[in-house]
Amino acid sequence: MTYLELLSKSSRRCVRAWQWTREDEPCGEYAELHELHDGWALAGAVVLSREGTPFLAEYAVESDSRWRTR
Repeated sequence: MTYLELLSKSSRRCVRAWQWTREDEPCGEYAELHELHDGWALAGAVVLSREGTPFLAEYAVESDSRWRTR
């Protein structure tokens, strides 16, 4: 499941959202924690540049109500 697919699922609400930016190099991360009907979903994306090459990494993790990943 991609980051956008997870965010489009029917979640009850976004519990928390975070944004990080490194001061020592050009990169940043954004993540959201969503409460689902039967558990939790964490989704985010990291954007960075190494030696002039841009990179994007998206992640999505789902867990049940006891925080066990699926």
